[in-house]
Amino acid sequence: MGVERENAREAFRLIRKEPPGQFGLVLGLYALSCRERELGKVARSSYFFMRHMDDLLDGDMKAGVSPLPYALEVRRQIETDVFPGTPSIATLADYSIRTLSLRSREGDNPREDFLTEIDSIVFDYERSKERRVLTEVELDEYYWRTFSPVINILLIGLKSQLRAKDIPAFSISQGRLYTIRDLDTDWQRGIINIPQEVLSAAGLNANSSLEQLRQNQLLQDWFRRQAVISREELIHLQKQIKETGEGLTFAICNHLIRWMIDFSHKQTS
Repeated sequence: MGVERENAREAFRLIRKEPPGQFGLVLGLYALSCRERELGKVARSSYFFMRHMDDLLDGDMKAGVSPLPYALEVRRQIETDVFPGTPSIATLADYSIRTLSLRSREGDNPREDFLTEIDSIVFDYERSKERRVLTEVELDEYYWRTFSPVINILLIGLKSQLRAKDIPAFSISQGRLYTIRDLDTDWQRGIINIPQEVLSAAGLNANSSLEQLRQNQLLQDWFRRQAVISREELIHLQKQIKETGEGLTFAICNHLIRWMIDFSHKQTS
């Protein structure tokens, strides 16, 4: 019961924090159990764990702890496979890793996926403090490190034959489009997801104001190009996943893909 108690705690936190959008997400995670009990439970546990860690280090959640030492301690527990005896947020990671390992195939490593995702969240926390700017190459690598572990966890849970490396556009397109969607929030937090090359060409820097970003035509053109590239890749990705014949994988992935295609279209219309 410890796992589902922690899940319920996180579900309530999200619904209370961000209604009504998060209600549909939480409901969907619980509805998965109607399809397969274990799939729903591991989906909830994985998502709520990742969201808890991300919200804590982003400053979206007050937990009464110092964020970085807390995150590093949870990471240590996952890496060493030594967890506290009492239920905690780490209970969700422990359950998820054990369950996903039973659904894994050769070459999968759910524990490493969890560690890589925590490292990416910590990287965001640290770079935000200095408003660090990344190059185009570094930014693509960052997108991959951020989204591919989550996609792997999802696909392992679904018992899919696909993995993130088979559909790289899924990771990179999320990075590009979330950069556009979350620009205001990320920029204010110091998370700079516009490449150094683009900022320099536009005459901007990490300390430019949001108003300067919005009024800069070169930057706006770059956003539109990112949306066009992403939409083309996502349409191909949609077909690629459908052709696998994995109905549940397609249904769940396509829910996000459809949103991203619609979002990218709005950025260019």
